[in-house]
Amino acid sequence: MSLLSIVQNVAAAINTTIPVSIIGSSNAGARQWLALANRAGKEVARRHDWTVLCTEGSFVSTATVEQSDALDDLEDFDHFVPDVVLWNQTESVPLVGPVPSNEWQTLINSGISGGTAGWWRRAGSGNIEITPEPTAGQTFVFEYVTNVWCNNAISNVDQAEWVTDADEARISEELIELHLTWRWLRAHGMDYAEELSTYEREVEKAAARDRGLRVLTLERRSGDRYSWPGTITP
Repeated sequence: MSLLSIVQNVAAAINTTIPVSIIGSSNAGARQWLALANRAGKEVARRHDWTVLCTEGSFVSTATVEQSDALDDLEDFDHFVPDVVLWNQTESVPLVGPVPSNEWQTLINSGISGGTAGWWRRAGSGNIEITPEPTAGQTFVFEYVTNVWCNNAISNVDQAEWVTDADEARISEELIELHLTWRWLRAHGMDYAEELSTYEREVEKAAARDRGLRVLTLERRSGDRYSWPGTITP
């Protein structure tokens, strides 16, 4: 389903004029459809950490605590996945983090110089800090959520907004339609409560289906970073 078909489906459902084109049109209605469709796509994309938008990033370390532009070099970076792990691929070990500010100050002022894989945190807009500082040339990998939620029909390049009428969404086009419906109704001063409610129900169901639940175990397993060694008493 393309941008144009999404808009045409919504227009037909709310019984308004069905546009024949969106991108490049001088028609005020088409320009509004484009603005609302971009808003719908961006907000649906950010509503949940959709599996299709999760990808892997990496950087090669310098021999400093601050790894400058480790994230800025990723033009599509939006945010880390919730359970992000910074993995030292060179040494095949995970680092502990992201570490909150108060713990970070304790670490960097405690004189730690070795004997551990290390700790990390995000610093500034696009930097990552690692302590103890790594040696230069090590590769670190992590998972993040990208901000490119649709695909260009001509270049087949993922992008963060619609560029052609034939562009297709990488996320659920049904959710974009539902979001676009209530947004258009609101923009035109019409009642949109039922449409918003429908969208909210569907996006919650889609988010629940998108990821399975991890099996919880109380047993200590080899390789676990964290475990609970206690017992449960009735």
